Amino acid sequence: MEVLINNLGQAGIYTLVDMHQDVFARSICGEGFPDFYAKAVIGKDPVCISKWVDPLLSKLWDMTGLCIPMTYFGFEDDSNGDPLIKDC
Repeated sequence: MEVLINNLGQAGIYTLVDMHQDVFARSICGEGFPDFYAKAVIGKDPVCISKWVDPLLSKLWDMTGLCIPMTYFGFEDDSNGDPLIKDC
């Protein structure tokens, strides 16, 4: 990565490296953190991630009813207990 970015810079091309995670983990139809870690943090049937990340947002989600468990959607699970990619 360093060589590529430096070569681009020498050619006058600026590079922005975006180190984000997409929707945290497979257990909630995303990607990023390993399954074992995500399930240890958010449990078997996760709701909105903000419920454990930000207690203030948790109250907002509860008031609006926007946070619902993944099981609500009736997705079929893979061998790890995660929703199938085709359903996500």
